[in-house]
Amino acid sequence: MSNKKKVMSGALVVALSGSMLAACADKNAAGTGSGSASDKTPAAASYPIQTKETLNGWVKLNGNLPQVNIQNLNDTAFGKELEKRTGVKVNYTHPAQGQEKEKFNLLIASNDLPDFIEYDWSGNGTSTYPGGPQKAIDDKVILPLNDLIDKYAPNLKKTLQEDKELDKMVKTDSGQYYVFPWSGILRP
Repeated sequence: MSNKKKVMSGALVVALSGSMLAACADKNAAGTGSGSASDKTPAAASYPIQTKETLNGWVKLNGNLPQVNIQNLNDTAFGKELEKRTGVKVNYTHPAQGQEKEKFNLLIASNDLPDFIEYDWSGNGTSTYPGGPQKAIDDKVILPLNDLIDKYAPNLKKTLQEDKELDKMVKTDSGQYYVFPWSGILRP
């Protein structure tokens, strides 16, 4: 994946996380004093982004969506709003229901990886990466997110520093962040 796509993938994830974390942000989190994390955020990080790039993602489709004739996240209100707010077009690939683990293993074996993958890396579900998230980082299947969080997600970083339980859930034993937490587990 090109550096430009890596940054765009990171920015999309940060944008998603930022919108999900908005309810958790302190009114003064933007910071106006010198030396705050937001002072180091480039001005180009505003949304929507002006780009013609398209990201490719591999995501398990919620089992309820096909029952209402939705076959792709792009067809949902979420997918449409995500594109509108970020300015980034996303092409989703969804494995067939019941074949997620098999399709994931084939995806990894092919080494033809999309820009982002939504998957249970930690071993908490029935479908996990063999060896867990640290092995996925070591295998260069996923990227450690520490630098992206430091640079583009100051509110998330603050939340992780304040909530040690959440912090532990989203990083490896060696201290590498491998996932952005979903808003459903964040506390206001």
